[in-house]
Amino acid sequence: MTDTNQITIKGRSYTTPRDSAEDAYDSTAAKTTVGLYKNEAVDTGSPFWTGPFRALADVEVLTMNYVHWYSHDRRHSELD
Repeated sequence: MTDTNQITIKGRSYTTPRDSAEDAYDSTAAKTTVGLYKNEAVDTGSPFWTGPFRALADVEVLTMNYVHWYSHDRRHSELD
């Protein structure tokens, strides 16, 4: 079932199509990943957070640093 989603960015309103079966927020894995990102990267106590975001580039740098850490430096458990 296709639905629409109304979003506002910088004062401009947009209508986007949304298929509820394909909505990323319906996925438990997506929710977990977004939650980890919010708690580990964007939270003010995070080592990746270097101050207020003044531009989109600030968020992009934070995200790139977090993804690199998550993929390469984070402690991983061994698979049995």
